Amino acid sequence: MEESTIEFFCPVKTNAGKKALDHIPIELKALDAERPIVITDQHTANKGLSKYIINAFKDSGMSFGLFEGVPKTADIKTIRNISQKFLYKGFDSIIAMGAGAAMDIAKGLNMVVCGKPGDLKNLAGVNKIDHRLMPFIAVPAAWGNGFEITRYAFIENNAYTSHFLMPDLVVIDPVLFKAPEIQLMTSTGMIALTHALEACIHPDGNEFINCYAHSAIQHIKACLPIAIKQPKNKMANMGVGNAAALAGCAFSNVSPGMVHRLGKAAGTMFNIPSGQCMGIILPYGLEYQMQKNDTCASQLFHAIADLQDRGKTPASVYRQKIIDYIKSLQSEMASLKKNPIPKTLAQTDISKDSLPAIAQKAIDNGLSMDKDECIKVLTAAYDGKPLA
Repeated sequence: MEESTIEFFCPVKTNAGKKALDHIPIELKALDAERPIVITDQHTANKGLSKYIINAFKDSGMSFGLFEGVPKTADIKTIRNISQKFLYKGFDSIIAMGAGAAMDIAKGLNMVVCGKPGDLKNLAGVNKIDHRLMPFIAVPAAWGNGFEITRYAFIENNAYTSHFLMPDLVVIDPVLFKAPEIQLMTSTGMIALTHALEACIHPDGNEFINCYAHSAIQHIKACLPIAIKQPKNKMANMGVGNAAALAGCAFSNVSPGMVHRLGKAAGTMFNIPSGQCMGIILPYGLEYQMQKNDTCASQLFHAIADLQDRGKTPASVYRQKIIDYIKSLQSEMASLKKNPIPKTLAQTDISKDSLPAIAQKAIDNGLSMDKDECIKVLTAAYDGKPLA
């Protein structure tokens, strides 16, 4: 057996389960912090969920600041505004609650308060941060975008990549997974599935990454179908949240894959949840990658299949089994009586004429793939037909 060097990095501690939020003060003390600022997104604020973090500190003897309802997209003005409060009030740690912009703003805030305000633009890019930042706790909700616990942050038109941006602790509590909007829950689930499956076939993948990716996939298999049929099932919803956390760790150890890049480009351009776009493109993107690399089918099948199925299924049908599983999941989401999830790009607000622009945006954002090949995958996802 040929020797190889394996690299895997995940500094994130995870507390998941009932009353997990109540342990945050103890965890802060372990991080040598006692005066956090809490940042929430608009969904968290509108649903009145901030009360749970307030209650967690009730008997702790700690004081904290609360900045509720940040804008839907992270911007430098908001970060500088919060940073002034952070420094003036003498806060020593950051808690982000919710998803998306709240997490990006928290990561941006951490860069600013650990350096100079101008550093935010200078640190854009890959691995520009060379030191630990302030203690950072992420409390994701059911409407996550898959980036909450990753090494990535997106602020205005800048992307930041550094393991120092990953939270010290992730807290997954069922109170934040009560009856979410189905579209947001399915988006979270399909982002997690996309990140996990693409991590399994990434050229830089290894068995440590696979441990997280495979576990995320099995959580999605077990929990997402229940979560979309029973929106009030907190444990199924939290299972999807756990999957997102696991997939995030795997995703942080590889570069974003083709389906991720195309789905994010489409979602950004047409203001559609990125997870919805990724979920539509996923079977066609994987089909393309399996056509290009024979080993992908085996890697993906062993990630998706149960042990019993692995033993009795011939390799010749791996590819079809993978596609069938994802399309069956799509069909479940499309059959919902309320707010059915589109199965094809044609069923969204995306026009067929815009597919070349989506492909170009994905390439501009780092996708290393021929534009015509991108368009071929997008066309299949638009029409809902196998690759030509």
